[in-house]
Amino acid sequence: MSGIEFASLISHFMRSGGDLVQAAQNAAVNRQTPKTVAACLKSAVDVGTLTDSDFARPLEGYSQIIAAFLESLVNRSFFDTALVNGAFRRLPIGQSIAIISSGAAASIVGEGAVKNFTKIGTSGALLLQERKAVGLLAMTEELLRNAAAGSLDIITRELQTAVGKATDLEFFNVMLDGSGAFSTTSAGTSANTAADVGTILSNLNTSATSQIYFAADSTVCKKLSVRVTTAGEQAFPGVTAQGGELLGYPLICTDAVPSGYLVGMDCD
Repeated sequence: MSGIEFASLISHFMRSGGDLVQAAQNAAVNRQTPKTVAACLKSAVDVGTLTDSDFARPLEGYSQIIAAFLESLVNRSFFDTALVNGAFRRLPIGQSIAIISSGAAASIVGEGAVKNFTKIGTSGALLLQERKAVGLLAMTEELLRNAAAGSLDIITRELQTAVGKATDLEFFNVMLDGSGAFSTTSAGTSANTAADVGTILSNLNTSATSQIYFAADSTVCKKLSVRVTTAGEQAFPGVTAQGGELLGYPLICTDAVPSGYLVGMDCD
């Protein structure tokens, strides 16, 4: 699934005015409706029996459709791209999390020797609060009635872009408030850009398990992609207008970064 199933599902809901029976009927006769969406809407009105062990299986489609849309945000959002790549630690929402100031330590001991105990040091606590990104679109009944694959693709792309940007804006608003390092990119030589990257790295508290990512807007990415060395060679061949790899580190293009800035952070 590519995420377009989500747009198809909500379009049938909207066209039917929230009537699940009508939405299922509309989906059944519309050849443009993805099979997963038709199965989900049908499952909402079919009656199950105790002898049918698979009657609730189509309900799994709802979770699959939502998961597919969230995964489709990759390359639309810095946060979602890093999340899918496993850069962030996943922690429970709404709970107080202790901030580790000193981790556990191990040592080599001989057979039968005393084993050393270590203590994890903490400094304060952090309450993880849930944040929600919401994107709403108003559509005419005519558009919903005649929605073809092309129009659904446009709706999907607009939702992806809107949700991805809102997520990144909130993410960087929090991260750049004293917890991230950032530097302006140089308009001159590649050596100046390398120095900027070095400055950012020196400002980060890193370890062997660090997951370092860089972020910049499309203007900065375009400048980096065409920057050349004194020998006339491409200075950063791994960078394109959409991001890529900068000096061996992932570079993600996002409109949420202040214009003209290169942002680096340890996501671990």
